[in-house]
Amino acid sequence: MQENRSLAILLFALAGVAIVAMSGAVRQLGSDLPVGQIMFWRSLTAVPVILFYMALRGEFPRALRTRRPAAHGLRIVLAVSAMACSFGALTYISVAMVTAIGFLAPVLVLPLAALFLNEHLSRLRIAATVLGLAGVGIVLLRAVALPEEGILIGTLLALGFAVLMAIVRIVVKDLSRTERPATVATYFALGGTVAGAATAAFGWAPLPDGALWLLPLTGLFGALAHILSVEAIARAPISVLAPIEYSELIWAALIDLIVFATVPGPLALLGMAIITGSGILIWIDRRS
Repeated sequence: MQENRSLAILLFALAGVAIVAMSGAVRQLGSDLPVGQIMFWRSLTAVPVILFYMALRGEFPRALRTRRPAAHGLRIVLAVSAMACSFGALTYISVAMVTAIGFLAPVLVLPLAALFLNEHLSRLRIAATVLGLAGVGIVLLRAVALPEEGILIGTLLALGFAVLMAIVRIVVKDLSRTERPATVATYFALGGTVAGAATAAFGWAPLPDGALWLLPLTGLFGALAHILSVEAIARAPISVLAPIEYSELIWAALIDLIVFATVPGPLALLGMAIITGSGILIWIDRRS
């Protein structure tokens, strides 16, 4: 595909908007519905969108074939667990806070890549890791200090999401050597549907007003985020696109303010800024 950096940046930015929109919808639904029920609808409604995208690219049904079912199974378990942590966190803390803590994932990838993939850790990458962990310390300090119920639980769930996503990135990097992105996304959506459906045994809640259109939107936004990011990466180097990911924090803060009337405090802002800064340091190191 011909390189078009301007279009790629726009597509990647729109992917970030879609991710944050999905998070906002999940937070809105989380006060009335259990996490497993939301996961089911998010995954189920993403499947036809991804399959339609496959068909447009002429990859259906060829892209559904895989010679690595075990690797897909591992990725599904890790990614579904990460989704459960993320959705659970959104029921307790703001979209911006979950988004910022999620930025810790590429930082945590560094020691994992050094351990499992024998990648070199430069001094700047080590500094980024330390800085990211310092940001986590500040966020945890805020969570412990605040009296609101659930803040600490939400923060710990968001940290679990970041750790799991770091491991997922390592697994996906290995999978991407042989598998198409659409293949990975489809099996994840199918796995999430099965996992979400299994939680019905523990009891689902009646759908509140507005849920019938908000639940499918979570899947639509999730699928669009994947499709837009794949199309962006096909048109420009990832080193050009990586900084655009941090624009998600702007959209997350706007959703918190406009939809949920939430404004982060000084400690939250400091922690989010430090974690985001650690991710930018990694990008600088890769560019150099």
